[in-house]
Amino acid sequence: MRNSHTLLFYRSLIIFCVSIMIFPITAWSAYETKLSDTHIQSALIKYFPMREYATFAKVTLHEPQVILSRDSKDMLLVIPVVANIPDQPQRQGHARVAVKVSYKPGNGGLYLYDPRVIKFEMPNITKTMNKVLKDKIATICLNSFPLIQIFKIRESSLNHSLAKSVLKSYSIGDGFIGLVFGFD
Repeated sequence: MRNSHTLLFYRSLIIFCVSIMIFPITAWSAYETKLSDTHIQSALIKYFPMREYATFAKVTLHEPQVILSRDSKDMLLVIPVVANIPDQPQRQGHARVAVKVSYKPGNGGLYLYDPRVIKFEMPNITKTMNKVLKDKIATICLNSFPLIQIFKIRESSLNHSLAKSVLKSYSIGDGFIGLVFGFD
């Protein structure tokens, strides 16, 4: 009887050790979540409008529309733009800005990262003014977007401390971003 218990114990121990090698503990401690485009949209509300004053124009970026598509690696923001150019009527247009996300483990925040103005349209302005305004919008985005927090993970959601957590991966689907957090 004792030998059968000992044999059973060793079999269980071997199975456990093999499973640890096949499925590392880090995989067991991953935290997955999804952010919808409406969640991101509501997070952006508190950061807009953004205004920049320059000698050639006052530029205002209004609340963007968030577009998440599985065909893209980036989140797309369609941002209404208003330009007040001296001695001209107010102009309205929009910018399409592609952004990635970045995770800061110190505070558990997910931020916008690497914004790129991929298209800017504003009717009835010169090509020169269009380029100047597009460059100004790019500068506003580069300076401001890394400060925009769209999600904050709670330490209680993780099986480890925030300081040790990393964003393992993210994927964009139709209308959502899938996030996987873990630790190294």
